[in-house]
Amino acid sequence: MKRLWGERMGLTEGKGKRSLMLTLFGLPFFCFGIGFGYFKLWPELSIWMSAASWQQTEGQLVSTRLDSSRSSEGSTTYEVKARYRYQVDGREFESARVGIHTGKDNIGRYHQTWSRQLSQSHQNRLPVTVWYDPRQPSRSLLDRDLRWGLMAMQLAFAGVFSLVGAVLMGAGLRRGKSDPDAGTDPVAADSVSTLDFSDRSPIAPSAAMGHWGMWFFAVVWNAISFPAALAGWDEIRSIRSAEDYLVLLILLFPLVGLFLIWQAIKGSILHVRYGQSCLVMDPNPGQAGGQVGGEITLSKALPLDAQCEVRLECLHSRETRNAKGERRTSTSVLWQDMMMAPGRREADQTKIQFLFDVPGDLPASQPQSKDWKHWKVHVAADIPGLDLALDFAVPVAQGERHSLIRMPGRERRQQLQRTQELAQVLNIEQKGDTLYLNSEYGRERTGSILAFLFGSIFLAAGIGIGFAQVGPALIAIPMKLLFCTVFGGVGLLIMLIGLLTPTTRLDTAIDRHHVHVRRLFLGREVYRRSIPLDSITRFDAHKNSSTSSGSRTRNWFQLRIHHDGRRQPIAESIPGRVLADEALAFLRTHTGLP
Repeated sequence: MKRLWGERMGLTEGKGKRSLMLTLFGLPFFCFGIGFGYFKLWPELSIWMSAASWQQTEGQLVSTRLDSSRSSEGSTTYEVKARYRYQVDGREFESARVGIHTGKDNIGRYHQTWSRQLSQSHQNRLPVTVWYDPRQPSRSLLDRDLRWGLMAMQLAFAGVFSLVGAVLMGAGLRRGKSDPDAGTDPVAADSVSTLDFSDRSPIAPSAAMGHWGMWFFAVVWNAISFPAALAGWDEIRSIRSAEDYLVLLILLFPLVGLFLIWQAIKGSILHVRYGQSCLVMDPNPGQAGGQVGGEITLSKALPLDAQCEVRLECLHSRETRNAKGERRTSTSVLWQDMMMAPGRREADQTKIQFLFDVPGDLPASQPQSKDWKHWKVHVAADIPGLDLALDFAVPVAQGERHSLIRMPGRERRQQLQRTQELAQVLNIEQKGDTLYLNSEYGRERTGSILAFLFGSIFLAAGIGIGFAQVGPALIAIPMKLLFCTVFGGVGLLIMLIGLLTPTTRLDTAIDRHHVHVRRLFLGREVYRRSIPLDSITRFDAHKNSSTSSGSRTRNWFQLRIHHDGRRQPIAESIPGRVLADEALAFLRTHTGLP
């Protein structure tokens, strides 16, 4: 088996594996050097060349200070900071950039000198010279000179990393005598048609071709990750010391590949079963200020006892571009409501009716742009084999129209459901004039477990790199500092969040005069506070976190009181804005909260 693999790859026994490992070892060095040059050096050089043609004007300092940081080795780094105002053609601008270079350093006495000069100008109310871009006057700085000593050090730093990485990768490729396919994975952008409220045709499920994209991504990922893991198998089997355990990181990539394949299989099965489903709106479009309703026809019948969860969401999406010009879209939930609806079986299909009352202060659907609001209906059901999960992009306009769909007892059932959920989430108990709220241990369990595992992997990677031998001291020290700080620090933070959320609880008691709050960690009291009711100025709901599973996003809210310029949560882990608003209304009615 091993010989066949070696012949297929055109590598001799053992040599191909070592060459691939050498190539992978050099890749982080090369990427770090190129990344440092692209994200740090090039912006500074670019603004220096551009500033040569900038114009000058007088400005007035708003504030200035000298920040310093002391490392464990005893060295101190500095950064001069200032805010200043200036006018161009009668328009006033404010900026905070002092020089070409940003960040702290201890090369020379640049920051101390500029801090002294700016402090004197600020104390004596003297004007300062401001250099601004005439094409974009909001871009400005106080010092347009390049610090050649610092730039030389940064160039050497980036050059060493890039050169070492390129040499290692080149040596690995030459030893392997291979020509790997290093094509980049194209980024496909979904195109959404411009909204047309006059269109009354049935709505098909969103991303009908999404499973093919998942298959493509899964195949490409596994075509790269599995050969890399197989090539490094001998090195993994020969681990003897702590430094060698870094090789185990290669196994993470095939594990991710298996997960991607499973997601592609699930998507294909759902497409075969429910790809011909449709939704008919009533009213069409839905009404923000009225009702959003309709009937979903599933192309495959559900079991007779299946209960479907239908969720309506108002979403806010933003499209941004990173430094490389790649597009990224982030989506947040502005509002959501949920109802349980029984399926009505007809022949080989199932029909599901839904109806929501929508507040009038929510936005109407907008055409896709760089910043747009849109609406989605999500239907889900737990069924044997593979759960149902479909999304429909629905049009919603401002209006007060109501649906012709009649669901007897809907409002009563929804109110009863929310009351039960509220009582379960807050654990409400009334004793005399005091209302008690208790959050249980084990909150947000699924998201916390995933966060803990994800953070543990990052933390282990940071620690492993700290013990690994990654080259000469000139390279090893900044390399370890970078990876240990980024991987270890981020991993530790995420792991702590995943650990503390389910292991802490919040107990609140509200009487006629005070709000008493107690935080517990595994039964041990962390703090206890008593806040007079007459000192509370505001009582609101705040989105504290969100979890996503596939296309489903759940927001978790906490109820907060504002007093004496501070904020204090009194209830947490409330799922969804609608339930959070219900909790606010309940507590305002039954207590003295504002």
